[in-house]
Order: sequence, then C-alpha cells, then structure tokens
Amino acid sequence: MAPKPRRLILSNLVFEKFSNTAQGFGLAYGLINDEQCYVLGFLLADESSTVAQLLSSDSGSLSLTSELLKCWAAYEKTLPAGVHIVGNICVPGADDSLVSVVEAAIPDIIEEGVYHCPEGGSPLTLVFKDGVIKASMVDDFMQKEELEYEIVPLSDVLDNFMLVHLKGQIPISSELSDKALNEEMTEQISRASMGVHSFRFKPDVFLNSPDEVNGGDGGRKAASLVVQDGEGKKKKARPGSEMEVVSAELLTKPTKFIEANEIHNFAKCAPFVQHKKGNFEMVKIGFNVDGLCYVHKEKPVIKMYSVLQSCLTRQLFLAKSCLLKELSQKCDISLPISMHFLSPQNGHYLTMAFPEQSDDSALEEDRKTLHDVFVLSKDRPVFRIGCRVTIKDDQPKNAQLINPHVGLSPGIKDAEVAVVYGRYAYHHYMQDSFDDNGWGCAYRSLQTLVSWFRLQGYTDKPVPSHKAIQQCLVDIGDKPHSFVGSKQWIGSTEVSFCMESLLGVTCRIMAVNSADELCSRADDLLRHFRNQGTPVMIGELKVFKSVVENVAVFVI
Repeated sequence: MAPKPRRLILSNLVFEKFSNTAQGFGLAYGLINDEQCYVLGFLLADESSTVAQLLSSDSGSLSLTSELLKCWAAYEKTLPAGVHIVGNICVPGADDSLVSVVEAAIPDIIEEGVYHCPEGGSPLTLVFKDGVIKASMVDDFMQKEELEYEIVPLSDVLDNFMLVHLKGQIPISSELSDKALNEEMTEQISRASMGVHSFRFKPDVFLNSPDEVNGGDGGRKAASLVVQDGEGKKKKARPGSEMEVVSAELLTKPTKFIEANEIHNFAKCAPFVQHKKGNFEMVKIGFNVDGLCYVHKEKPVIKMYSVLQSCLTRQLFLAKSCLLKELSQKCDISLPISMHFLSPQNGHYLTMAFPEQSDDSALEEDRKTLHDVFVLSKDRPVFRIGCRVTIKDDQPKNAQLINPHVGLSPGIKDAEVAVVYGRYAYHHYMQDSFDDNGWGCAYRSLQTLVSWFRLQGYTDKPVPSHKAIQQCLVDIGDKPHSFVGSKQWIGSTEVSFCMESLLGVTCRIMAVNSADELCSRADDLLRHFRNQGTPVMIGELKVFKSVVENVAVFVI
C-alpha cells in the first residue's frame, strides 16, 4: 500500500475556486516537501458542456484522460518550477457519476508521468460537493482511502518557501520554418534535460550537476543562499509579506566539461553530413531566460539542481509555443518575452511567454482561456501586459515600494482588516530627486492612485509628474496658466478632476468633518474594499491620525 501524505494542506484559495466552479474536472497542483503536500490550486480542464459529452460517451474515462493530458501539456509549464501536478479534482454538480469517471482515469495518467507525489505516495483526488471538499487517494491495489487535510491561508504555506529567480540567455538559431524551428527548440529542451547547464548563486556557489556543488556545502539549507544586507544580516521578512528572493544565473558548460554520462543519449555512430543547396531565411535570437522556482527553505542546496533544470525546460517550452504560434500567424517571429503575473485570486506566480511586439488586443482570447483554466473571475484584468510583475531582484534601487502595507499588524486584537485589491506603487515626498516638501502631498497621492490603475492593467498611461498634473488642471480650466511650475498644493477635488481627465475614472468624494464621523464610516470602507477593492484617498491627515488607533482599516 502506498503511504499517505504525512500532512495534506490546502490553500484557502482552493476552497474559493471550488466554490466558483459549478461542474467540471481538472488537475490539482501544489508543492511537495518530503511527505508533506501543499495544494495551491487546480487547472480546470473544460467546461460543463464537455462533462455532459463525456458522461454520455461509452469511452468517457478515455476521453477525460485525453482532456486532462491536453490541459497538463498546455498549462503546467506556466507554473513555477517546484510546483507539480499532485492529483485530480472533480466538481460533480448534479451528476455523481463524474467522480468515478475521474478516478478511472488515474492509472492512465500515472503511466504518462504527469503526477508528482510525496515519497512513494499516490495521486490525490479532491471532490467538491455541497460546499465540502473530500480528499482521497488510490493505493497500489486501486483501493480508495479517505484523507484528512487542513485549510490554511496561502501566505502561511508560502512562508516555508523562497522564490528562486533564474536568469540567463539561450542562443536560438534556425531556418525560419515550422519544422526547423520546432527541431531547434526541441533540441534546446533536450540539452537542458541532459544537464549541459550550470547554475550560479551569489557570491560564488555553483551547481554543476545533481551531484556536484562548487563553492559551498551541498548539504546546507537552501535558505542559506539568501543574500545578506549591507550590515551582514539577513533581512527578516514580515509574516505575510513578499517571499524572499534568491537570484540564480544560468551558465552553459563548455563542451570539454560535459561528462560522458550527460551525453549518453547521443547516438554512437559515424558523422553524416547532408549538403543541400538553396536560399534559406534564417533567424538568430537570444532568448532571455526569466524563470521562477519555489524551493522549500529546508531543502539541501544540492537538490536544487533538478528544480532549476525543470525551470529552464519550462522556460524553453513556453518560448517554443510562443515562437511556433507567432510564426503560424505572421510568417515571422519576434523575441519571446517571459512575463510573470501575480493575482490575489491565484496567490502564486504564473509565467507566460508573449511575443515582444504583442499588444493586449491580440492576446485577448488567450487571456480569456487562462481565466477559465485557473478559475479566475473575468470582472478584472489579470494577464494584461500592464499586470506583469517585476521580481524584487530586478527592481531598481530607487524604485517605489510596492504594497508597503502588506504584513503590517493592524494594532488591534481580533481586528477585521480590509485592504486595497492588487498592487500599487507608493509615491511620497522628495522622491525622484524632486523637492515637493510641504506642498506635494496630494500630488503624490494622485501618483499612487494612478499606479494602482496601471498595475491592475486598466491603463498604460504613465504616472503623471507634478508639472503634468498642474498642466492638466490648467487645460480643464480649473487653474490659471501661472499654476504650472508653481509650488501650490492641491486637494482631493483637484485629484478627482485629474483622475477623470487623465484616466476617465470618476471619483466619489465623501465629506468627513470629524474623527467620530470617520469612525462611523468604517463599515462603508470595509464594504468598499471587500466588494470593489479600488483605492481610497483621505484628504485631511489630521482627522486620519486621530482615528487610526481605533479603526483597523488601511486606506490606500
């Protein structure tokens, strides 16, 4: 009998996604550490209409297996390396027979090598019905056994892991044709799988193979790779804040250093050269590898090689799909760009590769499909180009802080906290080498508001400078021409004028005359952040200061 996971943990977002699924089946994915399994989410294979077709078919389990394998092949590579398919999910709706069809597909999917289970374990099955998740696994004799599990906040799960950011470049050279480009990318993936690359961590730790580490003890914990700050101390992350990031550099080994066992797949035969004369259009690009891995902080450094290798192959798979799709549509290709996305609905990173010259309108259908597969609501953008996330180690030193409120304590026991949805950049006095001390408060608030709309993908307009804000107010007739270039302050009313003029966003202004009155609005603010999630600006700081100790609402 296969051993059960010692501990099965489901992210709270898994329950939310199940609650938003009327009927369907798919693949659960998560993180594995020894005998612990952390389920982060699931890929929904298809819609209810397909479920009905499968259930009415004599070969329902075979068709379902095919759908699951297609889903795995198309979307598993978008997940960070270290995140694996750990089982199936099923939402039977009104037809319980779907559960048995999903379970019958497990042996065939095992043969395809899709699942990754805790040491010696079996794939999970998660069934959601009547608001309850039931977890089970099938042993070696195909006997089902129920499993206990915990539901915890996703931030608690990810606190055990760190984010490894892999960067480097792979040269791609090919004839400009579907066949040749497919062969070139397949060869690159094969080379990556055979271990022709090394990985470097700062300052000088090299992972050369699954068995070789230079520059340190391979048995030490992965957390030891976190770079220290200027004082020689490791920065301690706040609970619930961003994951600690470790940078890794991709290196390619010179041929003479590639061991024989790393190239054993090459055929042992005499060279054969085919010379074909003709005119060929060639393409040469340098694909910039930009991949992510989730690594448990207790994992030995030596075991990180396989995770980084997986990260590289996933990057190359994404690049291959991007290049071939673009070539089929345009008879030409551009550089594929890896983009990372982090939605509060998902809670973890997803990575896509889009053509360098692409725009949001051309990618609309792809985005809709991604929303369906990852069970994301369609009432707000997630995968627009403007929603892409810059990983912390890529941010300039003078960049604005992103979401500085995350991880802060409300200061009140058992407080109910409501915060703005998504991400914003914090703009404040004296930033960007610009002296606005004493008069630039509302200008900076406006810049922060605009950054929120940019980072949510609602607009690609730049964050306005002080001069641009002043010019906007002059253009709409609110201020005289002498206002441009002055040090005159503005208030909430002017901020609302600029929001409407620059972004087409209307604002509601709520007059609050005292601290007591602001307290009475706490429920309104709570409801607003829960239902809408858009930013709120408070224009009178004195009132806010006098009430912040009594009301646990972060206003951004």
